Amino acid sequence: MEANLENKNINENINQSKNYKNYIIPLLIFAVVVFIFKVIFLHGFVPTKSMQDTINPGDFFIAKRLAYQNKEPEREDVIVFHTDSYKNDVLLVKRIIGLPGETIKLEGKDIYIDNKLYKDKYKTNKDSEYGPLEVKLKDNEYFVMGDNRDNSFDARFWDKHYIKRDEIKAKVNTVYRWPNLFKGRKGYIKKIKH
Repeated sequence: MEANLENKNINENINQSKNYKNYIIPLLIFAVVVFIFKVIFLHGFVPTKSMQDTINPGDFFIAKRLAYQNKEPEREDVIVFHTDSYKNDVLLVKRIIGLPGETIKLEGKDIYIDNKLYKDKYKTNKDSEYGPLEVKLKDNEYFVMGDNRDNSFDARFWDKHYIKRDEIKAKVNTVYRWPNLFKGRKGYIKKIKH
């Protein structure tokens, strides 16, 4: 009788440990996923046309939070940032055009960086005019623009015309869109050109 009680207690302990495993494993997986998307990556949705055709309205993006841990942002990087020049709680996505220490000059359809014509290969609207504007960037300041120049509220229109290095949150690497079979829209995944 005592042996049966002992076996019953052992079986109950085994069943309880199996029940804990049923909860612990999914919780651990959830914790790892949350860690990845809170610390390593930033996931977002773009509702506007400001970065079209690189990122279209309705696209989602995945950005690396640690991309600039050991290196500085580079010209043509697509970044996620916030700025006091816009609503504080909103993250924006734009392309870096000007780097710290440079002078950015906008004249008609052209962008000049330190008096050299910049070959603007990402702009959507080839006939867009933006200027006149001249901005001298100091240390840790970046000039950013949307690829769809005609539909982008970017550094050209802000009071301070730049973002600070510490306002940059991540570098966009991947854009994707879920398919919508009801609307006949195909999904896609594409890597961002920098």
